[in-house]
Parts: sequence; C-alpha cells; structure tokens
Amino acid sequence: MRNILSYLVCPACKCEVKISDDETHLLCEGCGRQYRIWNGIPIMLLEDVELPEVAEEERTGEGANGGRANV
Repeated sequence: MRNILSYLVCPACKCEVKISDDETHLLCEGCGRQYRIWNGIPIMLLEDVELPEVAEEERTGEGANGGRANV
C-alpha cells in the first residue's frame, strides 16, 4: 500500500493522502476527508467518504446534540 501512496490524491480536493495510524483509513491532508481501507484496498469514492465532523462524532460517540438525549 505504501508504495502506491505517492500516486493517490483525494478525489474531492486533489491533495495528498496519508495512511492513518491504525491503517484503516486514508486521510486527506487538505480537506480532512477519510477514505476507508477494505482488505488492503482504499475505497476512494465520494459516496463512501467520511467527512471530518462525522468521523469525529463516531470517535467520541457524540451525535449532533453532544450525546445528550432530547427531552
């Protein structure tokens, strides 16, 4: 994977991408989009992209209302 990394760019903004620390995503250095890696293959479709705010909510477990239930 690392040998082809220099040829890959974000399809949205054309910036370079890097592999996440846990090697499950490619991270765009420009716009922050995250493209998952499935069985060693980067899925770089804009339909399947994780936007930065969505990815942060998944990591923290918080939704749009900060993890609080609507009352």
